[in-house]
Amino acid sequence: MKDSYVKRVYAFAGMISWVVLALLILSDHVFDLYHYNLNIPLYVKALLLNTFIVSMYLFIERKEDIREGGDFYNIIWSVFFIGLVCAIFSILLTQVMRGLNEVHTKATLLWLHLLYIIELGMMIVFLLIAFVRWKKLILYLNSRFISLLWRIFEVGLFCSLVLHFFDYQQIPLFFNQVLEVIFFAFSLFLSVNLSWIAFLSLRQKIISLLLLAGTVLFLVYFYNLFKEYPELRTISVNLPNSTFFASITIFVGTYSIFSILVMLFNIPTSSVFEKKFAEISDFRKLIEGKTARQVYDTMLEIAIKNLKSDAAWLELDDSNSLICIQIEDGSARQIRSSMEKSGYNHHGYKKFNPDSLIGLPENFEYRSILAVPLVSNSKHLATLVLLKYENNAFDNVVTNLISTYAAQASIALDNFRLISEAVEGERFKTELLTAKKVQQRLLSKLAFRNDRMEILATSLSPEEVGGDFYDFFQISEHKYAVVIGDVSGKGTVAAFNMAQMKGIFHALVQLDLPPELFLKYANDAVARCLEKSAFITLIYIVIDTRLHKINYVRAGHCPPLYLENASKEIKYMDSKGLGLGIMRNKNYKNYINAEALHFKSGDMIFLYTDGIVEAKSGENNEEFGYELLKSFVIEHNKANLEVIADKLVQKIYQFTKHDSLQDDCTVLLIKFS
Repeated sequence: MKDSYVKRVYAFAGMISWVVLALLILSDHVFDLYHYNLNIPLYVKALLLNTFIVSMYLFIERKEDIREGGDFYNIIWSVFFIGLVCAIFSILLTQVMRGLNEVHTKATLLWLHLLYIIELGMMIVFLLIAFVRWKKLILYLNSRFISLLWRIFEVGLFCSLVLHFFDYQQIPLFFNQVLEVIFFAFSLFLSVNLSWIAFLSLRQKIISLLLLAGTVLFLVYFYNLFKEYPELRTISVNLPNSTFFASITIFVGTYSIFSILVMLFNIPTSSVFEKKFAEISDFRKLIEGKTARQVYDTMLEIAIKNLKSDAAWLELDDSNSLICIQIEDGSARQIRSSMEKSGYNHHGYKKFNPDSLIGLPENFEYRSILAVPLVSNSKHLATLVLLKYENNAFDNVVTNLISTYAAQASIALDNFRLISEAVEGERFKTELLTAKKVQQRLLSKLAFRNDRMEILATSLSPEEVGGDFYDFFQISEHKYAVVIGDVSGKGTVAAFNMAQMKGIFHALVQLDLPPELFLKYANDAVARCLEKSAFITLIYIVIDTRLHKINYVRAGHCPPLYLENASKEIKYMDSKGLGLGIMRNKNYKNYINAEALHFKSGDMIFLYTDGIVEAKSGENNEEFGYELLKSFVIEHNKANLEVIADKLVQKIYQFTKHDSLQDDCTVLLIKFS
């Protein structure tokens, strides 16, 4: 969105500067017709001209982009097409101007100036487009040195626009000539960077030759425009002697001519390169096959297409079936039987002819047979048999090509063997990832803020799924409920029980129960829903922002930290409480105790799960512990909640000296305003 806005700004600046420049020039001539001298300063016209050039360049440069392995043929075609459109339009304008030039009136003279300004604008745009697109071709897959050289050339070229602010008579001719020679030297050196030509097909190279030749003709035509109608060229400095326009025209022309010459030398070898690219493409298809059958079929297609075989079959070691192409199964089996009778044991390359095989029919049509073993990691995987009608068809050149192909085919077959062995593990991994996505929907990052308080919660799990959970619910206008908990166990079972607890929370929280009654009903629900070995620890907090009061109850969970802003005192909110599901009878209410406290502005509650305090040091296996957590909260209590959560995770990683967490880690922070 921002990039699109910037491009529109560049385009708008370019159009406005050109329109203002045209109006100033026309105004100057209107006054001149009535014998008044407007005396528009040269630096004003030069500034508007340079603004137009730079703005249009930045607009075009941002718009252009070459993808990896970009469509270079389309780039050449687009430059030619733009030049063709501009040239046709320019020719039409020139014809109109010649007609008007025969009528010497004040109005026609103004029309001549307007048409020349339009024509000149088209020429500048064409030059900038060609310059930018040739730049993309030069920098494609090139070294840092070439990029640096281009940057120097580009910056120097646009710095030469400063010369437009001076009258041509004030600048020594020698100075302009030296600059143009330097820029021409840069153009020559940069023009040898033509690596993209190798990516064009034979047909594209032939068409590109014509397109580039047309581009050179357009350059000659447009540059000659500077020399026509000298009485109209008061737009700025003497444009035919402008170092910038001369250098950019020479660069575009030089690169186009170099491209033409290199393409002419490449045309005779293009068919060979295309063949090699086709072979590489086929080998890539072989490796990228999605099923075993696709790999087998691709192998045989390559054998027919690139190895110039008349028929082929593939025999897998773990199957008695033959996969044939352009030969019947019965004929292939008969030939295989003859090869085995003649002593072939499926090891090593082996050439056959009808005279060396036993038991072939008299009218046997194939004169050359080659058996190729496919081996990977010393394991024999399959045998490929190639057949041709010609005598002695499999010479050393063909055999070397087949060796390369056989190596690729063996890798592809071995990959499928390994994939089939791992398919069960992959299926299980997919199921875990699905469970992870479901859990992420249930446990998305919590962020809430109003004029009374701010809440932030985040959770990290070392497994695909975990058992930590938290939630938040607004009971009424001034009352809010917060819960954080941990389900016993890990993995998918813990995640399933977490989802159950989340459902229990949402069912009970809407009843606006006292915290101790909430836990009693939650324990009853857990006793009915979860297996006997499962239990859940949690803390349930009800916040009343109107009364500035907190009611909470702890069911065996890690005690939260409470920080009083006024006194800077920090303490653990420790209270009696038994985890849900441990005691599954009516006496559970006797093992919990609700607590209350009043909060003030700036106070903070720090809630967490045991993955934080039980994180073990990588050096001495010492736990992170409650005291170190307390010190961390004191040190960072003035930071915003997002920073506190991020720094705690970093602290855990530093303490454990592990790249991954050893247990679920969840943090829930509440700060009162």
